[in-house]
Amino acid sequence: MGILYTVKKDVGSAAADSVAKIFVGVDLDFLHNPNSSLAVNIFRGFNGVWLRAIAPAQYWKIPYIGQDLDGFGKYYRYGQSKLNAFVETFEVQRAADQRKHTKEDENDPKSKTFLAKLYDHMEREKSRLTRERVVGNIFTAFAAGTSLPVLF
Repeated sequence: MGILYTVKKDVGSAAADSVAKIFVGVDLDFLHNPNSSLAVNIFRGFNGVWLRAIAPAQYWKIPYIGQDLDGFGKYYRYGQSKLNAFVETFEVQRAADQRKHTKEDENDPKSKTFLAKLYDHMEREKSRLTRERVVGNIFTAFAAGTSLPVLF
């Protein structure tokens, strides 16, 4: 493939790595492993998002088969399962860290990911988002941060 394709893929991979590190604190390493199953599924899924954005009809809302007419449903479910796993790992680690929590940890904003700040806010406000909403917020941020380089 051409140089433009390679640059586009590298920019998309770097954006995905950055967004994942900032939002969930995980280095996906797409830049060095652009052909990993996770990278392939994620980028195919984001291509599906853009195709749906320009579709003349909302065919994906057809009961039972709509999500899979364009193949996007499988990538969406895959991405959701991976994000759920990241959030679950975060929650387990957070519970363990809270047992050994110090006051100094609380004042270090550089060490906080979006997910940690979201959970801190939910704790302070005594409100809880469902796991589905938390994953949805991360998915939206991930899509916004990584899809643009994939398009062009």
